[in-house]
Amino acid sequence: MTDSRDAEVPPSAAAAPPGAPAPAPDDDPAAAAAASLQSPGVLAKVGAWRAKVRSTPQGRLIWRIAVGLVGGVVLIAGIVMIPYPGPGWVMVFTGLGILASEFPWAQRLLGFVKVAYGRFRTWYGKQGPAVKALFALGTCLIVVLTLWLLGALQAVGNWMGLDWPWLASPITK
Repeated sequence: MTDSRDAEVPPSAAAAPPGAPAPAPDDDPAAAAAASLQSPGVLAKVGAWRAKVRSTPQGRLIWRIAVGLVGGVVLIAGIVMIPYPGPGWVMVFTGLGILASEFPWAQRLLGFVKVAYGRFRTWYGKQGPAVKALFALGTCLIVVLTLWLLGALQAVGNWMGLDWPWLASPITK
């Protein structure tokens, strides 16, 4: 068991002795980038640009179409990624958030999905090891089935010198 005191300390925090001034944001590019995005000047410029685009009926239409396309693509990509290990739900919430910035129906759907996802996580957390193992097995089966359908299993088999017909995907034949 590890102690929290054994955790790795970032170099910027470890290098400064007690009582020394905090490192400047320029020392950490990520902190500098985050600080620049949070500054009122950048947000004001973005807000002014958005208002300028939306100041005409054509601009409003183009803006809504762009938001709908970007949000829809992100949402669909997230839905496709849900059964796989990775950021599927993050992408779903991001896509709905993008859509909710312009469409009231997306705001309502985002609220519903957040509640439903929270309920599922609560239910899943209360389940025993057998149910959690079934979910893990289901995820593994979905990943293997996808790899087989896309021909990845046959490609790996060919690299290893295996010419097993059952590795061939029915889609790529």
